[in-house]
Amino acid sequence: MPVVVDCACGARYEVDPVEVSEFECERCKRKLAVPAGGDAERISRLRNRMRQGEPGMREAMREAATLKAPAAIALLREGAESGMREAVNTALCGLADYDGPGTDLLAQWIGEGRLTVSRLTAAMREQKFAGGVGMLCRFMADGRLKESQLAEAVAFLADSNDVKALEALSAARRNYPNLAGILDQALAGMRHLDASAGGVPDAAKRIPGSTEAAPLPAKKGCMGMVLLLALVLAVLGGLAGWVL
Repeated sequence: MPVVVDCACGARYEVDPVEVSEFECERCKRKLAVPAGGDAERISRLRNRMRQGEPGMREAMREAATLKAPAAIALLREGAESGMREAVNTALCGLADYDGPGTDLLAQWIGEGRLTVSRLTAAMREQKFAGGVGMLCRFMADGRLKESQLAEAVAFLADSNDVKALEALSAARRNYPNLAGILDQALAGMRHLDASAGGVPDAAKRIPGSTEAAPLPAKKGCMGMVLLLALVLAVLGGLAGWVL
């Protein structure tokens, strides 16, 4: 019996699980696994529940977020786009908790401007999602956030009181001088984790493209010149006396 396979990009396929176990999406080239047996029935049940108004969508998202299976990505995608705040929050955190397929979809949405970092962090706050800090730190380290998007994550990371967040914000302070104000404020609030937090790194004090000025030579004292002058006067005085 054919089963429906949904891709995270929105494409949908009917596939016979007896003949095919995995295939490539024609639209986005993602590799799709065909759910079989109990998994297929569970996905079908959740999809039917999603059609039963807001309560059904909320319940379906809570269960879909626990699946950690490629087949759940399409369900979470639909929940994130539903416009129902609690379901959206649950779906976004479910994607963030699924490293690889889930986090890649979030990065894609952020890169396309379909999802703001502010909206994502709001969902993480409301859901008290503990994994949000680690995911955002990885996004920062991998260069997946633009400067303006990184600025939207600063307050969330600073409020986490997490050492990983402190390290990520310290690295950002070195790399993004335009964000010095908000980063210094955030780091100052994390000094209980590291006494040096909030201090401006030496590398961040240098103006990009400038060269360091050579140190000025140390000023020499004038005592040596005074002694030399006195010696010359003494010699001259002695010669004058010898001539007379």
